[in-house]
This record gives sequence, C-alpha cells and structure tokens, in this order.
Amino acid sequence: MSKSFFWSSAPTPDDVIIHIQSLKDLVKNGWKITVNNTTKMVKPSNTLTEYEASLTVGILGSYNRGKSYLLNQLCKTQFPNGSVLSTDDISITASRETMANLIFLDTAGTDTPVSQSGLEDKRATDALLREIILNICSYIIIVLNRLHLTDQIYIREVLEYCEKLPPSKRPEIIFVHNLVDIEKKEEMQIVIKKGIKDILGAREATTQQRVAEDGKSFQMYTSQFEQTTLRHFLMAKEHSAAAKRWNSQSLDGIMTILQADTKKRRNVHILNEVLSYVNKKLPQLFTCVNGSEIDLRKLEIIQHQTEPYIVLSELKDVPFDERVQYQPSFSVSPRLMYDRYGFLIRIFAEGIEKWQPRYRKYDQTDGIIIVVELSGFNNTNVVIEAEKSSVIIRGIRDDFMESHFDLTPDQLKIPIGPFELIIQIECDIETDKTEINCQDGLFTIICRKSEDVRKAS
Repeated sequence: MSKSFFWSSAPTPDDVIIHIQSLKDLVKNGWKITVNNTTKMVKPSNTLTEYEASLTVGILGSYNRGKSYLLNQLCKTQFPNGSVLSTDDISITASRETMANLIFLDTAGTDTPVSQSGLEDKRATDALLREIILNICSYIIIVLNRLHLTDQIYIREVLEYCEKLPPSKRPEIIFVHNLVDIEKKEEMQIVIKKGIKDILGAREATTQQRVAEDGKSFQMYTSQFEQTTLRHFLMAKEHSAAAKRWNSQSLDGIMTILQADTKKRRNVHILNEVLSYVNKKLPQLFTCVNGSEIDLRKLEIIQHQTEPYIVLSELKDVPFDERVQYQPSFSVSPRLMYDRYGFLIRIFAEGIEKWQPRYRKYDQTDGIIIVVELSGFNNTNVVIEAEKSSVIIRGIRDDFMESHFDLTPDQLKIPIGPFELIIQIECDIETDKTEINCQDGLFTIICRKSEDVRKAS
C-alpha cells in the first residue's frame, strides 16, 4: 500500500503530528498526519514514524502548565508556548542530536477549554489521547505548577490507571514541578517543604550521571505509590536565582535517567501502535444509527492509500471531497461511560439498552481470570467469545413471569432482555486456549496470556 504525507509549509519542531482533534472527524474526514520536512533525522528510518532502539517518553499535564516549555528545554529546540496555544493532537519529536534514541510524545492539556456544544466529544477525545500515551510510552513526564487539589486528583487518576497495566507495560513516572512564580531560593525551599515533602511525602534523593567522566550527581525527590517509585524534579522562573539553582540540574537529571535506561529501548513504530490501540477501543466509542446492525467489532482505522490521513478502512481509497459527503451507519456514541478517573469504559446506549452483568477480573502472571455473575444462565444460553485482547459475553434474559402470567412488575431490580459485556484485556491472549466454567450462576473465564507477554513479564 502506498503512503504519502502532508509536508508542512511552515517549519515546526515536531517530526510528526497526528491530528486527533475530534472523534467525530474520524467518521468522515479522518485524522490528518503532518510531517515537518525540515527536521534533520540523526538515523533515517524506513518511515518517519519508525525508530530503532528508542525510548518513548509521554508528556502529560493539565492545560497551560508548561509542557511546551519543558520540551523546549529537553529538546534544545523552540516549540511555541504560552497561554494562547493548545495542542489538540499527538505531536512526535525524536532523534535529534541532543537527544538521540529518545521519542517525545506531547498531547493536549487535559482541561483545555472548549465550546459547550463540543464538550462531550472533547472529553472522549482527551480520554483517548491520554490512554494512548499511557499505553505506548515507557516513561511519563507529568508537568505541574504549584500543587492544587485538581492536580492531586489528576495524579491519582494516572497512577491508578498505570497500576492496572501489566508490569511489562507499566511506565516509569517523573513529575516536573514547574514553579514559574518562584524566583528566590528561599521561596523554593518553602514550596518543597509544604508541597513536595509534607503533601506528597517525598524525600530528597540523587541520581548519578553515569555517562559523564566527572560522575556528576543531580538532586531530586522521590515518593511512593503502591510499589512504584516516583521521581520529582523542580524548576523555577527562568533567569531567577532559584532557576540557577534548580533548572539546569533538573533538566540534566531527567535526561540522564532517560538516556541511561537502555533496557526499555525498543524498535518503535508510533503510527502503527496508535492505530492498534485505537482499533481496540473503537467498539466502545461508536454506536449504530438508523437501525443499522453493523458489527462494531469489525471497525478498523488505517492510513489512507494516497492522502495524509488516518481513516476508516472502508474509506481507505475515498478522496477527501467525497468523504465529507459520506453517510456512515454509525456515529460517536452520544453517551460514553467513564470510570471514576475519567478513562473510557463503554457505551451507554440510548433507547432500549443492553444491560451488563457484574464481573471481576484478576490479572495473574500467566493469564487473566474473569468471574461473571449471571444468575439463571448456563453454558447453553450464553455466548462467550475470546478475541486477541478482549472477551465478549452475550445473551438474553426473558421476563420469566410475564411469559406465563399477565403480570406487570412494580419493581424492576432484575434486568431483562439482551445483554452484552465487552471486557478489554490489556495484553494479547491465546484465544484457542480459553477455558470456561459455570457453577451456581458464576461463569469463570480463564484466558492464557500470549507467549510474548508471558516472557516479557
């Protein structure tokens, strides 16, 4: 399949931008891919989103916290920054001479303002962007200012999500406290005491610059979340006394950690990994319209054959002007469900809804165990399908009283009608080795992890 890209007429510091500005765009136009043809690649690759032996680093943070400024400093380049700019996509910057073998992925701030009519689409798009970064990056840098309650909630959201990932896919977390209002060293010490030590429970630590002959050390702070060690670095207002004390040593410390971690380097194809993750989520993001019975599990996005876009597979050779007029049989779900941390769970369909049974999922070393509560069902009236990274459970519960008696219930605590439960699994499984047992209304589904996943863990 031939692939072409749109070459930006105005040079930008990003190597590649995947414009994931809206889920609604994916239904028709697609997501545009922009490539900057002025960027000098240290090690040219087969494609502009493919890198050899590289470390992926995701930059996260709320709106206007200084993510672009941090990238300027780490990459020794000049990204636009300031309160007037918001990033609405995944920006990929990699393989410059100052940061060989490092790939930085930046996304929109999580609370970038948006018009009221676009609120739900923005929320779903932000959640998807964040999940993509957390699932394909080996390191996550979270940029903060002075610590507020919203920052603490956001931190916990990310950390608890990462704890659910398989150990082999769990990213390292680095916090950069970008204290742009701090100028004096004494003020910095107060913030360290109250915000870093007292609230976050962090303690002073050092990291060693192994690549340098002088073995220079850099000061940082570390805290714990469950079994994970979190690193904290400090930065102050540029050109201030506090900045002279902290900024350069923090930047050097971060780069030392990233460049020294050769074990997490791998051959990376960013575009393929983004496509793969989004394809797993598509059934949760879309719903059928106008009575369509299309199987949403078969939806797939790919690169357009001749244009610089990511599109639905059925539109892979349809020109842009014709895609604008396309009338799909599905659309972005108007009622997406999120967990309490803002991560996408499933569609809550309108009208006559398919109910969902309760379940528990256990992640074991060699496999995944799922226990589903389905009173009144057995192996003959439930369909269970194991796919590469999900398990689908379907069935129908008849109204057992109304079928025999002319009765109308005054309490509706037991759901009836069709049900469907799609359980996403964070790793690949061997579908042909799935075991299913049923006893006392409890279905136990045992999924064996793929050989590659077992070896990695």
